[in-house]
Amino acid sequence: MTSMYGQEYSCTLPQVEEEDSSEKIPVDEKSTDIKELLKPMKTGSCLLKGKDWWTYEFCFGHYIKQFHIEDGQIIGQVITLGLYDSDYDWSNDTDEDKFKHVKQRYHSQYYVNGTKCDLTGHPRSAEVRLYCEEDAGDYIYRVDEPGTCNYVITVHTSRLCSHPQLKPLPAKKAYSIPCHPLLNEEQYSSYMKKLNEEKELADRKRSQWLNSQQERLQEMKNENMHNIESIEKQKMSLKSEAEKEKNPIHDKSETDKSDESSSSEEKKSSSGKSNEAIVESYLFQEYDRELEKLKSILPPEKFSILKKSIQKHFDAILDEAEEDESSELSEEAKDLSYQKLTKFKKCF
Repeated sequence: MTSMYGQEYSCTLPQVEEEDSSEKIPVDEKSTDIKELLKPMKTGSCLLKGKDWWTYEFCFGHYIKQFHIEDGQIIGQVITLGLYDSDYDWSNDTDEDKFKHVKQRYHSQYYVNGTKCDLTGHPRSAEVRLYCEEDAGDYIYRVDEPGTCNYVITVHTSRLCSHPQLKPLPAKKAYSIPCHPLLNEEQYSSYMKKLNEEKELADRKRSQWLNSQQERLQEMKNENMHNIESIEKQKMSLKSEAEKEKNPIHDKSETDKSDESSSSEEKKSSSGKSNEAIVESYLFQEYDRELEKLKSILPPEKFSILKKSIQKHFDAILDEAEEDESSELSEEAKDLSYQKLTKFKKCF
């Protein structure tokens, strides 16, 4: 096929399974008693339908009329479109084939001897076609005039839905027809080139994304290693401080040391405490900075894992301090070291 712009297309028609329209519906006397299904309508209310100027009134099994209404009142002449005459006979032998094969899905009633038609000189007549509509009441669906003064009134009702012949036909499946443009050699080459370019671009983007993810993972690993090294250095610094407390430096001259013991001890004590406070403050600041840096870089779950790892390191140091029975540290020095380690641990 060819489009309005001259482009030719190749289309593939789908395989469609044809329905067997010759399948016969068995005649069942009970199921064909349509009059019994519709009998309650004869004693029910008449149906009204407004269309343009006219209002149509259908009284089942009695008559069909049309008239004009204004302010709830009938104005002018009331025209009779027909009086009830007969129903379509589904059991008539001459109509048996129609009953079994035709796609007619409605029941007909015939109304005759209506008001004389000015154009034809004959009485008006009408056919009422009753269709099944499940979960619906009785109502006039539409009014048509296919011939002069000859009417077709379409009525929908749920009363006929128990009849197998009058059930609506199942909706036919819609099939799609795929079409593709026919290309000459040059167009085909250009088309394939474009496809290859799109594929290469997609591959490049995928490769770039994978590389970026790998780089990100490597950065996280390096960051973790750096943090662990920093913790190890701080651990060594703490051990060094503990060693200093264990082996204080003395002057070579015992005489000078004994002579100036009083003033020297006071100065050392003051200086030691001052240096210790500075070192301790510095270490705490370093820990705080490292923790804040880790918290801002690492995901929460990674930070939690690292935090647990640090806690294990300090637990090990505390265990060593508690279990070192051969330590020559004074009780005061041991208590001081233990307090420092515990304080560092609480930072985490």
